[in-house]
Amino acid sequence: MRFERDQVRTLMIFAVLGAVFALGLWLPMHYRGGSLRQRVEEAQRQIAGDRARAASLDELDQEIAQLKAALNNSPGQVPQTGELANLLRRVSNLMHAQDLKEQQVVTQSVTQGQDFSIIPLSLEFKGTFTQVARFVREVETMERLIRVTRLEVRGVNKEPGGPVSVGVDLCTFFAPDNPEDPR
Repeated sequence: MRFERDQVRTLMIFAVLGAVFALGLWLPMHYRGGSLRQRVEEAQRQIAGDRARAASLDELDQEIAQLKAALNNSPGQVPQTGELANLLRRVSNLMHAQDLKEQQVVTQSVTQGQDFSIIPLSLEFKGTFTQVARFVREVETMERLIRVTRLEVRGVNKEPGGPVSVGVDLCTFFAPDNPEDPR
């Protein structure tokens, strides 16, 4: 079988056109398609991660709602006035009720904040560990919000059930209606 010159030339033209198509159009599109597939896979992984984080946001939203409900149901409150005399009387009555000895109560200056003020107190007393535990429990269940910032318990002597010396720093809060007049 013999090929004529025109047939060979036509075959050569088709081969060159095929090579130009393959190198000029198909190959670059093939590489670009691979790159786009990788970007799609990466975006899908990112979307999956974002969905997981979104699920955790729902959990956080539920937790925030629970904390708000717990705060609203909390027995502690932040009064509008300092009421320092009532607070000192209540703490003193609690210490007397537990028969704590060598009681010392020291008030410190009121620290004024933007939205609320802090009244710090320092207490020193002696008693049995049981008396101290009851006192702390009573302070924790007071109607007014009180935060114990330091609780130091030292044994007076080494005998079991013997007296302990206690130092307590606590603070309470109040939110005045008029921040200029904290009382």
